[in-house]
Amino acid sequence: MRGLRDGRFVVWQAMVVAAALMMAAPARGRRVAPADPVERLTFTYKGVQRAYFCLIPSGPAAITDFAPAPDPWPIVAIKIDRTRSRVWATESAMQGLSFSPKSDWGRTAVLCYDLRTGKLLRRVEGPHGSAFGDMLLLPNGDVIVSDGDGGGLYRLASNPASPDHLDRIDHGEFISPQTPALAPDGHRLFVPDYERGLAILDLTTQKVSWLAPQGRFALNGIDGLYCNRNQLIAVQNGTSPERVILFTLDAPLATIVSEKIIERATPTLGDPTHGVLIGRDFYYIANSGWDILDAHGNINSGAKPSQPRIMRATVPGPQPSTGSSPRQ
Repeated sequence: MRGLRDGRFVVWQAMVVAAALMMAAPARGRRVAPADPVERLTFTYKGVQRAYFCLIPSGPAAITDFAPAPDPWPIVAIKIDRTRSRVWATESAMQGLSFSPKSDWGRTAVLCYDLRTGKLLRRVEGPHGSAFGDMLLLPNGDVIVSDGDGGGLYRLASNPASPDHLDRIDHGEFISPQTPALAPDGHRLFVPDYERGLAILDLTTQKVSWLAPQGRFALNGIDGLYCNRNQLIAVQNGTSPERVILFTLDAPLATIVSEKIIERATPTLGDPTHGVLIGRDFYYIANSGWDILDAHGNINSGAKPSQPRIMRATVPGPQPSTGSSPRQ
């Protein structure tokens, strides 16, 4: 997960995804063209040492603060559990980036808030040297977070006997895992590794297998990943050109059989990051601004930051699959 900072404004992608979730309800039922821009949002960084969650109304009402972050680190991912009235988030003092105090570099945590009051209920810090970024909310309320720096995947129970216990569910197979997506069977995760490609992790056995690129599918550089039955929607900002793409899998969900471009090399796409799928509408962050930052998170000389966009694309419904691989 990525952010854009200039001296006065910070745009954190997780907030924009949460905004897309809140704006989705009134958009249902409308006919929407692919890659339709929905909204442009900018978030003010509230003070030098504190970041805030914001509530973004779908109408003309003003944006309001939801809760402060407990540390002077970027809020990186947000998931809303409406069933249990919880807001889950990750925060990370990413190594080498100027977003956080140097003394905190390498620290990261999972946060849990009360959705109704904004009260911080839990803060669970990860191993030093980690960078918790992307997150998946499971149906039972547990969360899975990925460590893009250390390569780990961690599970945190929603109602644990030990409230501070993080359970690592991989065995070192990943280099830089990004947004995991739950398969329809509820027992497997699709895990995009920014360097290695797309993996399948069995939550019961913790066995990892890899989807084959078959010499025709580019599977590295995926930042956001979302599953819709036998489809995977991927936001790829590590490819050239960057793109948002839809992969269709076979019936066992073990082989990619086709791909369809949602958006690629358009004036509005810029550097995309993450999204949320609601019905057949996929809302995703475009023009995030990460591509104008240097290795320390500062804006490159001569670069001019512009506002990010939330884009909306109507994706086709899941397609029947024969279970066979495409011809080579």
